[in-house]
Parts: sequence; structure tokens; C-alpha cells
Amino acid sequence: MINMSEYHQHLLLGKVTHALSDDEVVEFENLLSGDREFELAYKELISKLPASMVETGFKKMDDTSEWRDLASELKRKAGNKRMVVKRIAAMAAVFIGLFCIGWYLLAVNNRPGKATLSLNSNTANVQLKLANGKIIQLTNNKEMIKTGAISLDNDGNNLSFAVNDKKESGINTIYVPTGKDYKITLSDGSEIWMNAQTTLSFPFYFSDSVREVTIHGEAYCKIAKNKESPFILHLPESTVTVLGTEFNVNTYLPDKTVVSLMEGKVNFTGGGSTQSLERGKQIVFDGENFTKNDFNSRTVLSWQQGIFYMDEANIAEIADVLNRWFGVTVIVENPDLYKKRFAGIIDKKLPLNDFLSDLNAIAKITSVQKGSEVHFK
Repeated sequence: MINMSEYHQHLLLGKVTHALSDDEVVEFENLLSGDREFELAYKELISKLPASMVETGFKKMDDTSEWRDLASELKRKAGNKRMVVKRIAAMAAVFIGLFCIGWYLLAVNNRPGKATLSLNSNTANVQLKLANGKIIQLTNNKEMIKTGAISLDNDGNNLSFAVNDKKESGINTIYVPTGKDYKITLSDGSEIWMNAQTTLSFPFYFSDSVREVTIHGEAYCKIAKNKESPFILHLPESTVTVLGTEFNVNTYLPDKTVVSLMEGKVNFTGGGSTQSLERGKQIVFDGENFTKNDFNSRTVLSWQQGIFYMDEANIAEIADVLNRWFGVTVIVENPDLYKKRFAGIIDKKLPLNDFLSDLNAIAKITSVQKGSEVHFK
């Protein structure tokens, strides 16, 4: 297959599965007529799909019985058009080896990886630990909570607050547990949207000269502009300094910090040096060295829709996501799995068993779930 960008692969498979938006259809047609490599890639894709699937399968997505015949290998019923599109895309990916939108995995032999599993919290609620040590459970229900001079407004997914007395100082910590995401609006109007198993330490009000918070995990930060008061985000081994911008930070892995800038400009400091980051660029820091790359915002921010895109992911990364979103600990019993790489998606909104079934059907990986443990064999 001709090397294609992730987005061009998305357009190719979206075309044959009728999953493109109107704007994407226009973009596809423009590429097909003006990009020779894209045209060749599309012809190669069609040539590698079974003729019966090209001629009839993709045209009958609303016919559930037709889909049962196509998907018999996967041994699973599809009840609506959305799932049909996903399944057909998955089967197409098996034939052509592409990354696509769907519940599929494509094993790629590569270098061995080292397993890294994230913690497994016992709490079901978002928790707020105040500077005085008091812990407040932020449930899924809409609630107003009064604690001292602080009024908390929790709607189940978002937290905002009002401070009646600035004597309420100190650093508070909010923790987002397994399987959840949560947003908080800080006193300056900045918004921090946190992924699962993420902590944010912050004050209820900032000083006039500087705004400082600390994040462990992953979060999307939309920082309110204030030229007189820089916003400093402390990460495990680095800091990000901004005046007002939007960016995503990911520090899940202990030896890897990733900052992806959507708007504005930031300064990233780590390992004794500072790097400037421009809009549309991503910086990756391993504790010593920096690399700068372009990035796909659709992929980076997919966690906000409960989607994790895998692109050359190792089994340890998959284990980490399953733990973070489904609260299971993965035990890898087959050492050969560390030599493989995988592409596809994990959808937090679908049952874990769906993913495990497809992992077995397509990537030929047997999994056994025992309570909160999943064994890969």
C-alpha cells in the first residue's frame, strides 16, 4: 500500500464505507482528481477488497441480514447503520492493512515493548481534596456544595466555584477516576478538561503576578488571556508557560511528556532548557531530549469523545488504556505479544467484551477476563 497520512487513509476507507461527511466527500473528490498518489492508493484499495463486498456489501449497510453474512467471521450482530459502518471498515482494514474508523486491530511485527500499567483507583466519583485535607465526593448529580468560604457548583461533568474570602488559600487537588473525564473552570476563567486517572492541583484563587497549577495525567487546557499574569503549568519533569492559549498535555507515561498546541504560543521548559512551541506543533520530551512534530488534532483530542486511536501501539499502551477506561489490570502471558504493534481504536462507550472479542477474531489474541484482570495469551 502506498504510504498515506492517517487522514488520507480515513478518507479512503470512509469513501468505501459511506462514512464521510459532505465536506469530506468534496475533499476526497478533489484529492482523487488532483493527487496521483491518492488516486493510485484508492485503486489499490478497491483491487484488494473482495468484489462481492465492493459491489454489494457497502451498498446495503441498512440491511442487517446482509451484514450478518459479511460479518460472520466476527460472530457478532450489528443492530444499526453506525455499527454496520464500523464493522465493514474493520473488515476492509483486515484485507488492506490500513488504519480506519472501526473496532479492528491489525498486528504489526516490530520491536519488543515494555509493559506499563497505570494505577487502578477504587473510587467511582471525582474527588476534590481541599488544602485542609477534607475530601469532597463530586458525584454524577447536580449539586451545590458549601465548604467554608467556598461555594462549589458541580453538574456531574463540570465544576465551577466562587470564593467569598481570599483567606481560603492553599493548594487543592482534584482526581478523575477510571472511566471518567471531568472539566473544571478555575478562578481566572481558564478551563481544564481532564481525562481519566488524572490529577490537577490548583488554588481557589491566583495571585496578581502569576497563575500556577500542576497536572499528572492528560488534560486539555484552555487558558484565559492575561498578559500581566503568566500561566505556569507544572508537569512531572517540565513546565509549560503561557499567557493565554489552548493545548493538550499528556504525562501518563513516566518517561514521556507530550504537549500539543492548538492555539497561540507556549514555552516548554525541561531538562535545563526552554523550547518555544508554535500553533499546530507538538513537543515530545523524554526527560532529557526534545522532539517537535506536526500532529493530528482529531487523534490527539479523540479522548474527549471517548476514543483512543492506536497507531503502531504496543501491548503495554493498550493495557494502559484498558486500565484507565475500564478499570482492568492486563496480564500479558504470551511474551510474543511484546514484539507486535497494533493500529485501530478503543471506544470507551462500548463494552470491554466487544473489544476483546474483536481482538481475538482479527488479531488472533486470546483473552480471558477474571474479575478485574484480563489475561492476554
